[in-house]
Amino acid sequence: MSPVLSATLLLVGSNVFMTFAWYPHLKNLADRPWYLAAVASWGIAFFEYLLQVPGNRIGYTQLSLPQLKILQEVITLGVFVPFAVLYMGKPLRLDYLWAALCILGAVYFLFRSPGVPCARLFSGWAVFGERQFVRGYSVLLPDPVVPNLNALGAQERMAFLSDMSRLGDALLKVAGAVRINYAIFGNQEAALHAHVIPRYVDEPEEMRGAQPWAYNWSAAPSFDRVSCQQLAEGLLRELTRMGVTKPMRYTPGANAEG
Repeated sequence: MSPVLSATLLLVGSNVFMTFAWYPHLKNLADRPWYLAAVASWGIAFFEYLLQVPGNRIGYTQLSLPQLKILQEVITLGVFVPFAVLYMGKPLRLDYLWAALCILGAVYFLFRSPGVPCARLFSGWAVFGERQFVRGYSVLLPDPVVPNLNALGAQERMAFLSDMSRLGDALLKVAGAVRINYAIFGNQEAALHAHVIPRYVDEPEEMRGAQPWAYNWSAAPSFDRVSCQQLAEGLLRELTRMGVTKPMRYTPGANAEG
């Protein structure tokens, strides 16, 4: 089971407990002292945290903090509306739909970025390229960000170049590529990034010997989480097996201290 799915299921369970900790006392204990309701709610909330804490930890290995938060909000609304209607007896209102659409808009903006991290390596992040003109096209981004390769110290430079080649090794095995093209430019964007481009025997004949920028990148398909999920999971497993990954945490600059 993927980490995102595992986290989602745990957070759904957590939200069920959370909802029953926060609101039923308004119906069932309204005539009792508030502190009795607080104790009862605390007892239910204990089970919420037994699911919520591991769910967030698992989700944080694949999702950014804002993505994890908006996932929580979507689940909260999905649990709360049936609870409000079926348990609390509240009428179903059109406003619930408008609220859901607003949250879906937030989901779109937070999850639309195609630069999805595949793995955190010792020198930075391996991400899939925005345009998958060949399957598995990836980019290695240093952490912390530097303007160019020469801005890195000797050890950091060797680590970055080593990670770049090991990412290529993993793509050779997992994606079935026949060779890997590597490129570092920085002419248009003053931040170090290395293109790691797998090449295949089934590429169009006129493109097999051409450099990657001969492709029409604007017409290439955007990265898609669903269609690339198997490749992403396989690449992460292979990089982990090779011993070149670090725990994935969205803390920019953390690699600066090792």
